[in-house]
Amino acid sequence: IFLFQLQIAQSKSLPLVIHCRGYYHKLQNIIKQKKITVPLILHRYTGGDGQVNAFAKLGCYFSFSANILNPRNKKTLNSIKAVPAELILAETDAPYFHENSKSWGTPCVLPRVISVISEIKKIKNAKMREIIDENITHAFQGRIPV
Repeated sequence: IFLFQLQIAQSKSLPLVIHCRGYYHKLQNIIKQKKITVPLILHRYTGGDGQVNAFAKLGCYFSFSANILNPRNKKTLNSIKAVPAELILAETDAPYFHENSKSWGTPCVLPRVISVISEIKKIKNAKMREIIDENITHAFQGRIPV
C-alpha cells in the first residue's frame, strides 16, 4: 500500500507525508530505489541524528512535534541540531499527542515547538518562523496558504 501511495504521489507530483515508526533505513532504501522526487515530509521525526544526512540528501523534510517539549527526548532534540534549517517543519500532531499536558496536542503549542527548535538551531525565533513558513510553502508546493 505504501509503495502504491509513493507511486501516486510521484505520478501526480504531490508531496507525501510519511509517519515512519522505526523503519527509517528501509524507508531510505525505498525512496532511493523508487527514485522519488516529490517532497517527502517525515511527520513527527524521531529517527535520530545519524539518519538525518541520508534523508536530507534525498530532499526529505523533517517535521517536529510537541514531543520535543519533553527534555528527556534527547534523541529527537539532537536530531534537530543535525537537520538543515531549510528542511525543518513544525507541527502539533493534534489531536493525537498528549504528553504531560492536554494542550500539547493542540495548535496553541506550536509557538513553543518553534521556540525550542529556534533555541537548538541558535536562530532567532522570528527568523525560524519565517524559515518554517518558507519550508511549508516549498514542501507543499504552495498548496497550503501560510
